[in-house]
Amino acid sequence: MKKSVLFTLLLLFLSSAWAQDSTKVKRNGPFLSIEMGVIFNPSYSFRSLTYQGNWGAENYPNISTIQSGDVGIFAPNVGLRISLILHQNMGVEFGLGYSKKGYVYDAIRSGYASSRLYDRYDFLYRMQYVEAPLKFIVRTGGSRVRFRAGIGLVTQVLVQADKIRTVDPAVGETYVRVEPLTKNPINLAPTVSAGIDVSVTDKFGLRVEPNFQHQLFRNSGDPLEIRYWSAGVSLTAYFNRVSK
Repeated sequence: MKKSVLFTLLLLFLSSAWAQDSTKVKRNGPFLSIEMGVIFNPSYSFRSLTYQGNWGAENYPNISTIQSGDVGIFAPNVGLRISLILHQNMGVEFGLGYSKKGYVYDAIRSGYASSRLYDRYDFLYRMQYVEAPLKFIVRTGGSRVRFRAGIGLVTQVLVQADKIRTVDPAVGETYVRVEPLTKNPINLAPTVSAGIDVSVTDKFGLRVEPNFQHQLFRNSGDPLEIRYWSAGVSLTAYFNRVSK
């Protein structure tokens, strides 16, 4: 009997707390909330391969050897974000930032270079972009903790493209050679994200959002077409200004 009474009281308490929170959210109704913040997105970047469009990468000579030596890289993304919440549960987000994309071709791992002759022999393909994302966002939950999801498109403007060759022979000195690459100056990448938005105070909040993006266009005119993708968890600290 006591357990039933305690359980009933607990349900009433939770219902009351949720009702108060929902009332507060509902009272705001349609409004304009401007969230301005900084983002740090530690990501993993790699590449996908196609060969002359619809033919498939498996038709490219020695593709199995090439793929066996390729590994992804750590690719941080930093920048500014502005979210315009045009209604309590939806809005748009845009911003500006810097990102790195690329991968490493390990010649020893692929068998192209002998492990008896070299301690290290690899090529880092590194692309650096200025990014301008535009996303449609939706959110749901209480006034303090909300689930948030977004889908959109990232415009990527190439700043620099390099191939960095690092050779460490078993006997002799290590040398590093940086070679510039010619790549398409602009690319587009669809992106999706979903995570948690926490209002620490009425003016300050934090967001944690796992995210993914993949380039639409190839990076050069070579028969073996390379597109970069990245997956990470973005961490955003933002200030909120509400205008009713």
